[in-house]
Amino acid sequence: NDGAGGTEVALFVAANRASLAQPFATQLDGYGVTWTVSRSASAVPATVVDQAMWLFDGVDDYLTIPNDAGLNFGATDPFTLLAVVRHWDLTTNMVLVDKKNVTAVDPGYLLEARNNGQVLAMIGDGAVVPGDFTASSLVAGQEAVVALVRNVSSDNITAYLDGVASGSPTTDTTTTTLSTTNPLRLGAASPTANTYFRGQMMAVALWREALTLPDLISAQQILTGHLGNNMMLMGVG
Repeated sequence: NDGAGGTEVALFVAANRASLAQPFATQLDGYGVTWTVSRSASAVPATVVDQAMWLFDGVDDYLTIPNDAGLNFGATDPFTLLAVVRHWDLTTNMVLVDKKNVTAVDPGYLLEARNNGQVLAMIGDGAVVPGDFTASSLVAGQEAVVALVRNVSSDNITAYLDGVASGSPTTDTTTTTLSTTNPLRLGAASPTANTYFRGQMMAVALWREALTLPDLISAQQILTGHLGNNMMLMGVG
């Protein structure tokens, strides 16, 4: 349990915390689902890891999670997507989490780090793709907590960076389902892997509710407080 009223779907732990080794992660999923970790065979850097995390090289590393009904949202479903990341290079746009296809007007949702440091939180229904940008920017080498909150009561989406809202939520102009058969992908676009992330990802969490700011900050503190020993990928009902 994540302390925010939900059930943990999966938890990955580092295979070797002293040095980066293959396999990079050990799967503890009890649902019989195949989770694919794709790491470069030739571009794995020599790295000392002092905190459990996923390392993405910005070339061809990513994590793919198969499509599942629990990862999709209907026309009137609220949700919150949160990721704990640290980037090393933002000379180009880089996908953090994607289930909609960053390059197309497709249904789904995504978090993308833009080359100016801001994070784009976007959803889509196949016709429109409303998006909101964080008010401040990511800093290279600095851990950050980014989030997308879709609030159907106020009919908007809000991007957060370290618990600070964009200041001007974007109106949710979608009218039909956000559901898609695309897999959920961390560190690259979905369904075709590109726009790779270069950096570290320590946790990703998904709630089927629009967290309030106090709840979001509480979840942020819980997740970052657990990161000494575990990488986390959680889905909350």
